[in-house]
Amino acid sequence: MVEDFAELFVPSPRTRLSAAELFYRDLMGWNGSRARSEAWSETQPNPTTPSGLTLVDHFHVERTCTDGKKWDAASSVTKMTPSTMDPGFLTSTGKLQFDNRLDKSLIDLLVDDKDYKTFLAAESIKKRWPSAGDQIRVCLVDLSGDKICRPGYAGWGSTYDIGGASTAKIALIYAAHQIVFDLNQMAKTQKITSLSALESYANGTPWSAFTCKPKIDQLVTVGSGGVTMAPALKSALDHIVDGTQSTVFASNTLLNIGFEYVASLMWQSGLRHPTVGGLWYSNSYQGGTAVKVDKACHTSGTNGAVVWAKDPLKVGGIMLTARSVATFFTLLAQRRLADEATSIAIEGFLKRACALFDLLKTTLPSGAVRATKCGATSTHLHDAALIEHDKVRYVMVYLTQNLAMSQPLRTRLIKGLDQLIVANNP
Repeated sequence: MVEDFAELFVPSPRTRLSAAELFYRDLMGWNGSRARSEAWSETQPNPTTPSGLTLVDHFHVERTCTDGKKWDAASSVTKMTPSTMDPGFLTSTGKLQFDNRLDKSLIDLLVDDKDYKTFLAAESIKKRWPSAGDQIRVCLVDLSGDKICRPGYAGWGSTYDIGGASTAKIALIYAAHQIVFDLNQMAKTQKITSLSALESYANGTPWSAFTCKPKIDQLVTVGSGGVTMAPALKSALDHIVDGTQSTVFASNTLLNIGFEYVASLMWQSGLRHPTVGGLWYSNSYQGGTAVKVDKACHTSGTNGAVVWAKDPLKVGGIMLTARSVATFFTLLAQRRLADEATSIAIEGFLKRACALFDLLKTTLPSGAVRATKCGATSTHLHDAALIEHDKVRYVMVYLTQNLAMSQPLRTRLIKGLDQLIVANNP
């Protein structure tokens, strides 16, 4: 199933939701209209773990919106689960909670514009609803003001899996920071003060089920101040966000951390879901890697790519959805990736990351882009960013496949999406 069931209703012409559709959304907990006084569940169900997927403990400082206006940190570190990583736009059954006004304005923008509608399949234009033939996927998450707790969600085909290109590297940047956080937590609880002892404990107990274990000596250093990111890993992340050999360093980082660790984190952070897809690595990038390949879990792919031979999802590529990317940037804004300090560090890396043709950074007000990650291949062009200017704060994601879009038109699209958020916050 490639899309969330909440996006399968076919709307009446000119409207996102008919009266009947509103009834069924309300019945199923999908009605996006909400009053500020309405009770709001901050949990989502934990999905069933697929056969063959090894999950290990990942730790974080859980944050909750107790007053509906800001995220408050817990006093201690706890284990991460999908149910504690709800970005705030899901119901208690895990369904998308749309902001109907913003969502309708996004549909009107795409379907009614003479240029943008050329990106859509004839079926989508007729039904005013996304379909598999569209060349563009879009997600907007309004985080302005108190919406940092209760985000307004709008999406066009946001739960369709698509090739991730370099935008998927947000998963590696997150995993690199999370593994340092996890190892530091192990060292604290076990009173470990040396790298060798940390390697013995991590690989012998919490990570014993991994076939290809993380290469801890390439990832962290251990000293009197605890576990910190190794200079080699920090350098690799620097190259990933703005280096000339980004994909090579991304592949090295992926293999040093391990497919299994990255998969466990994507699953338990909610960035990969059994029914709505999301961020996933089934192989490294093409172009080779300096990391030794382990035949116990790797095979050779095309043009030097390393394939995860035992991928339990059998996804077959580097994949993401607009929803999963938007969720990542939402959690980043909420300071919920590991803890506040880690989230700030991740944002620091992504502040320097690419935007397609730099248009996000030159089109929007100066300094508006807080974090971003583009992606470009011969078939895919993606932009994703956390944006804040004036009184608005939001996430913008647009992903395209086999779509030639001129820079002037791309600039107009960015302006148009920004204006939807501004209009949503009068």
